[in-house]
Amino acid sequence: SPRDPLLSVSSGAQVEAYVAETDLPYVSVGDTAAFIPESRAARITARVAAVDRVALSTLTEPSLAVPYGGTIPARFSDKALIPDTAVYRVRLTLDGISSVAVPLRGQVHIAGIRRSLLGHALQSVAAILIREWGM
Repeated sequence: SPRDPLLSVSSGAQVEAYVAETDLPYVSVGDTAAFIPESRAARITARVAAVDRVALSTLTEPSLAVPYGGTIPARFSDKALIPDTAVYRVRLTLDGISSVAVPLRGQVHIAGIRRSLLGHALQSVAAILIREWGM
């Protein structure tokens, strides 16, 4: 029935987000964030609780990998999903929500340190030049 609840929420809910290596220096504990579920539900405010400093060796949640409709590029190796790029786990606590009955997939927007797009582009060009010229 459309009136039956499909989800119940209680205290202590956490979100595990995954951040690319290039974005890791801009995320720190205490940053504010917003979790936006794929179900088009309203965004939920959150706060960064922990940032892993070691890249994931395997993905424990297959639904996040590209072969299963997620956004993290990964490949199979010995029945495990291995990320193709360095990916770091960021844990967030949801404001005002204690727990979620079912796992939700979505996007997280973290208000970390701002960076200049021009500066980022120049840094990328410099890295390529250094790599190609063997400096």
